[in-house]
Amino acid sequence: MTALARLRPRPRSCVAIVSCGTVLTSNAVLCAITAAQTRAAVAEPALRAEFVQLGRDDQAAREGLADAIKSNNAVFREKLIEGDAARTKRLKEVVSAYGWPTLALIGRDGVDAAWLILQHSADSAWQEEMLPRLQAASETGDISRADVALLTDRVLLHAGRPQRYGSSFSVVNGRLVAEAIEDEINVDSRRAAVGLPSMAEYALLLADLYKMPVEWPRQPK
Repeated sequence: MTALARLRPRPRSCVAIVSCGTVLTSNAVLCAITAAQTRAAVAEPALRAEFVQLGRDDQAAREGLADAIKSNNAVFREKLIEGDAARTKRLKEVVSAYGWPTLALIGRDGVDAAWLILQHSADSAWQEEMLPRLQAASETGDISRADVALLTDRVLLHAGRPQRYGSSFSVVNGRLVAEAIEDEINVDSRRAAVGLPSMAEYALLLADLYKMPVEWPRQPK
């Protein structure tokens, strides 16, 4: 069973972004960067440029992922895991030196790329370790609550617990099926509280992205 995950629509027009590892998690290109954001002063412009490129590399590596999932392309998967590991290593170095990157340090586009790398990392223990830092960063506006929610689902699933926001789906018999969700009846309320679309909207977006049927609501097993 191959797992997919989430979409993170944002006011500034974001599309899905996809990760790979033991769990394949949805999501596909970085949000468009506005001219104002590009010109904004940051403390570490060279580091910002590096992370923007790493984010682009992350997304370029995922071109064709939907087809690779359908064909169970092991070579594609291994190459993706290798790239994710290298980007994770670099992010760990930066976090060790600066803490979790802030908007003041590397700008919105740099922080988005850093989050993308963390979300796609195969190091689930490190994701869990970083989650409280990102929760704190969301309180200062350095990262969105939606992004924290998506990482939360990833951490919960790796721990063998139901997800909270319904971001993760698995490929089961050619269909996308949501992983178990805690208190499923209230999932849309939790999603709305952090700025995520309803599960019905999300299912439509996943179906369009992966060109596969999506099972939602979840059917009794």
